[in-house]
Amino acid sequence: MAVLGSVVGFSFGSTVAKGAHLPIPVLMWWRLSLATLIWHGWCARPSSTTRFHRFGHNAAQRRAIRLSIMAGVLFGVNLLLIFSGILRTRVANAEFIIQLSPLMIVPIAARRLREQIDRSILVFGALAVGGVATILLNSSSRGTHRWAGDLLVAAGISIGVIYTFVVREARQNIETPQFMAIMSTAAALVVLPFAVATGSMFVVGWHGALFILVLTMLSSVFGHGLQVWAQRSVPLSTISLLGLSQPALAVTWAWIFLGEQVRPIQVLGMAFVLLAVGGIALYSPAGAAMRSQFAYRRSARRMPADSLVDVSNEPVDAT
Repeated sequence: MAVLGSVVGFSFGSTVAKGAHLPIPVLMWWRLSLATLIWHGWCARPSSTTRFHRFGHNAAQRRAIRLSIMAGVLFGVNLLLIFSGILRTRVANAEFIIQLSPLMIVPIAARRLREQIDRSILVFGALAVGGVATILLNSSSRGTHRWAGDLLVAAGISIGVIYTFVVREARQNIETPQFMAIMSTAAALVVLPFAVATGSMFVVGWHGALFILVLTMLSSVFGHGLQVWAQRSVPLSTISLLGLSQPALAVTWAWIFLGEQVRPIQVLGMAFVLLAVGGIALYSPAGAAMRSQFAYRRSARRMPADSLVDVSNEPVDAT
């Protein structure tokens, strides 16, 4: 549920960014800076168990801090490469390349982390990729296409895959608020020179400020917070495959809030993706446990009442 919630938060990103009418580096810097303040404020609460003066006293925690900084640098570079690529190619091309990241994450997670992947999940993942292709490749063909743009987006996704595994390793010895505070700080510092170079870093206005706040809460706080929190217990392969539902949701929000055109074949692709993602969730470890519990309860209801043993008055063996 946390992963799906993060996907919903991320799916608003392109719609909010487009509605903000701000230079991308400026939007990204303000978003990261505001998120940094929020996460540091959360850690600094008097009642917080994640205050930094209690952290970094052993080698494992110091290594987690270094990994968190590395993750922030990777995330900042990831944002700059992807959005630089989007400016040089069609949005549909960029979005499709972005959604191919599970093709890298799943095999690496299986080999490096020894994640056991149900074959049904791989089948549903392939179906979801097909649905994503239907959505994006049938979108508007307006805009220029350059191979340099596609290569920049692909490079950004490669950096994003490395970021994902660094986060997984860091999270073994650091809590979510601490990680997000450090990561957001490092990412904001990476994006800062590019925001300054635009010359309009402080020309935001009330409209832009509102959209920055919305993007920060939906993506940097809600989306990233839930995803990072889930990484301790949910396999990376499952997280990446569930993320394939993001384009379907993003197209829906763009249609509702921006009035962008949605073709009937894209609606079919959205339904296809969401059904496939439902299958991925159903055959994930958590979904398998839920199915097992449901089957047990159903079999228990079918058992005759006299076959159930009442142990409420049984003596307890103290040994």
